[in-house]
Amino acid sequence: IRDPQVYPALPDRVARLVDDDWQMDEFFGRPTAVINVTGGAQDFKMLPRVERVFREGLVRAAKITNAYVFTGGSASGVMKHVGQAFA
Repeated sequence: IRDPQVYPALPDRVARLVDDDWQMDEFFGRPTAVINVTGGAQDFKMLPRVERVFREGLVRAAKITNAYVFTGGSASGVMKHVGQAFA
């Protein structure tokens, strides 16, 4: 968690980047939440039930909250699982 005394404008800076620079709000609307998934880039397998719960839960949480979901952007590790959830 970032200290608001040190990073007072971080949410505003992210919103400006997404809205002004990327213009994503024109296509998807303004998000009410941001989900940032971080983790290792090493590939791993999940048990089928765990993978299903992870995918369905993440997608459901993003839809319910109208959230943008951010990852490190690579197609490996946990980021790969996030990408597959939204594919």
